[in-house]
Amino acid sequence: MDLDHHIRRIRLPRPGTMAALEATVARLHGELLDRDRPLWMFYVIEGLASGEVAWYSKIHPAALDGAAGVKLAAAILDDSPAGRSVPKPGKRALEKSPGLAELLGAAITKSVDEYGKLFRSLPEFARVVNDGLAAVSSLGAPGKKVRRGMPIGPGTSLNVPIDGERAFATASIPLAEVKAIAKRHGAKVNDVVPALVSGAARGYFAARKALPDKPLVAAMPVSLRGEGDSIYSTRATMVLANLATHVEDPRARLDAIRASAGNAKAITVKAKSIIPMDFPSLGAPWLLAAIARVRLRARREGIPAARQPRRVQRVRAPGAALPRRRADALLVARLHRRARPRAQRHRPELRRVAGFRLRRREARDARRAQAGRGAVRCARGVEETARMNQTHNLEHWYDYGLTRAPGMLRLALEWRAPWEYGASLVFRALLEQAPKGDGHPVLLFPGLLASDRTTAPLRGFLEAQGYVAYGWEQGANKGPRSGVLDACRARLAAIHKRHKRKVSLIGWSLGGIYAREFAKETPRAVRQVITLGTPFTGHPKATNAWRLYEKVTGHKIGTAEIHAPLRVPPPVPTTSIFSRTDGIVAWQCSVEKPGPMYENIEVEASHLGLGFNPLAWYAIADRLAQPEGKWKPFDRDGVRSWLYRDPKRPGWF
Repeated sequence: MDLDHHIRRIRLPRPGTMAALEATVARLHGELLDRDRPLWMFYVIEGLASGEVAWYSKIHPAALDGAAGVKLAAAILDDSPAGRSVPKPGKRALEKSPGLAELLGAAITKSVDEYGKLFRSLPEFARVVNDGLAAVSSLGAPGKKVRRGMPIGPGTSLNVPIDGERAFATASIPLAEVKAIAKRHGAKVNDVVPALVSGAARGYFAARKALPDKPLVAAMPVSLRGEGDSIYSTRATMVLANLATHVEDPRARLDAIRASAGNAKAITVKAKSIIPMDFPSLGAPWLLAAIARVRLRARREGIPAARQPRRVQRVRAPGAALPRRRADALLVARLHRRARPRAQRHRPELRRVAGFRLRRREARDARRAQAGRGAVRCARGVEETARMNQTHNLEHWYDYGLTRAPGMLRLALEWRAPWEYGASLVFRALLEQAPKGDGHPVLLFPGLLASDRTTAPLRGFLEAQGYVAYGWEQGANKGPRSGVLDACRARLAAIHKRHKRKVSLIGWSLGGIYAREFAKETPRAVRQVITLGTPFTGHPKATNAWRLYEKVTGHKIGTAEIHAPLRVPPPVPTTSIFSRTDGIVAWQCSVEKPGPMYENIEVEASHLGLGFNPLAWYAIADRLAQPEGKWKPFDRDGVRSWLYRDPKRPGWF
């Protein structure tokens, strides 16, 4: 086990706000666990303005359920700064790995036992299912017939395939108030919490005039653990509960939720004895591979199929593995590696769930007012909600859909680069009409495997416009290897000291990462940053050059410690120039989050030709010509609107 992989350390950018922490957790939560390693990750997050340290754990639900997770947290964390005295564990003899024949025999025996339990429980299972279908009526709106079968909630904007895009938000509600509400209405805490969520969902859809007539149906986890069961594994099931979002009165809504949840839990108690804790897994890899092939064939033939692929993963939890279970898991793991289908890519959808926090606060304030808490506290909560609406961007970072490496068509268009260089020569006379400079220094960084020769044409143009342009003088850019970063820092400091003026930084592709990071380190020495097709955000492998980068630099793509800080913009005016027809970098990875000092300019160019493109040159000259301290976004009015398209427009091209 590689602890350096499983336990990560992250520092938030200054000033270390709660919003920055939530954004970091959202990004981490959207990253898939590596299936070739144990399915857990721990993150220690530093840099909070309060001086506290956040601890974020991510464990696959196939390995651990909520009850076991609480036990694990109690074992790892302390409630006192002094800590505890943990005894040193004794030596444990390693188990001998069984051979294939032994694995196969143990797996067959285990599967026969599981099939026997399954068949013996069929009569009781039929009775429980009949009772459950009879209770389904509680999940529908009163007065309406509900057909027997699996209840499906009404269609909403949230009914989309689940993907890696996440929006994470936190809210703190006093537990004493929740308990008081539960006691007053004869409910439980687990009933009040869904009522708050229901109020938030109702307010969310009502504000958008999209509140469905039928109530939303919630999936609620229920533990199957017995008294004193502390095994590290997953022993939980799921029940469906009516959220009563069609009910306007909060008290009536709470009563409906309590009744529905009570019925669902009562059925679960009856079914607890027959719900299996394990399933026969022999042959599961071949079965899953066959299902995947059938689904793929169905998609090719135009038959609708679910867009999100799923896998079954067997996990061995600490202290929970018997010899047969271990043999069974090892065999399944071997066969799974041979037979599992390749994961299919799916189109991500936008998430707008951060607004639920605000709606939940509104629901809490309304409940307080009804409970006689007074209008003063309610008004205070409304004011707090309005302030949060102003300070939090509830939209996700992207509005553009799927983010993946450019396809073969865009990659083939990279052959435009020589013609773009020729165009810069043809239109040189027109480009000289661009705004003139004030003589301040400009430092340029080349892209991957490129040198100062590639930035020489742009430097010549900037010199003609009245700037003092410098190359980075580090030869071919082979990534942040030993000595290069220190040499760049020294060069930036020397240029700043020589001219006694702030330096503008321009980076092409990978060079833009250098420019952004140096601007974060020494913002007092940097005037502004301009990047050309730089992948500073999005998925780190959404480029056609990531394998080349790994081979050249020796750095592993996807490491959180490396990519997390790159998403944070520098504290100086920053312009990202990108092209939607970029054949190397997915253009979404070069789109900066809107802000008072940040902007995006779209040009029609190839990735390899961005540094020669006449439109990019004019935009660079326009940005550099702004007076220091009076930065304004790029003006696209007039003729420019024909040459520089709106970077916020929907679509891929």
